[in-house]
Amino acid sequence: MGSIRSLAAPIVATVIAGSLAGCAAGLHDETSSERSTPYVAGATVGGLKIRDVAVIASTGTPVAPAGPSTPGGDAGETQGSLTMVIVNSGTAADNITAVRVGDGGSVTPTDPTTSGTIQPGQSIIFGAGAPAGSTGPANDLSISGLPGALVPGTTIKVTLSFQNAGDVVLQAPVLSGPRS
Repeated sequence: MGSIRSLAAPIVATVIAGSLAGCAAGLHDETSSERSTPYVAGATVGGLKIRDVAVIASTGTPVAPAGPSTPGGDAGETQGSLTMVIVNSGTAADNITAVRVGDGGSVTPTDPTTSGTIQPGQSIIFGAGAPAGSTGPANDLSISGLPGALVPGTTIKVTLSFQNAGDVVLQAPVLSGPRS
């Protein structure tokens, strides 16, 4: 029985060493590469379910921080867009009365005919882009007026105000826009 124990120890040591040999260390190994998280924010207020809330940073030139010449921080350029789905599982219609991003960011629909009314049993999707085959504008929400650039990998406060359900505040992730 002693010979089995003395043989088992080197085998176990070899198996452990062999399994660890596949693990790399340092900055450029497979196990330490950064991966994006598919995180999005969501909340429920009244009969409304707010889902898939995210801020998509524009991929253009970074916006200069707020200063004397640019009090809003962006001189009116689009800094990103807001995406979300709102589902009304209540029994009455509700209206979006205001949307704010960060401290001072304004949100404007890219389609001026966009309605902020969500009927019972219905949903509204923002940021889906123009439907396939459509010639009309996309149902997007453009963000401007932030005091600095949106930084992918961080979060930013998004405040939604509804006529009946009230206010809800979320911490939405800032994601990178599509690469051109």
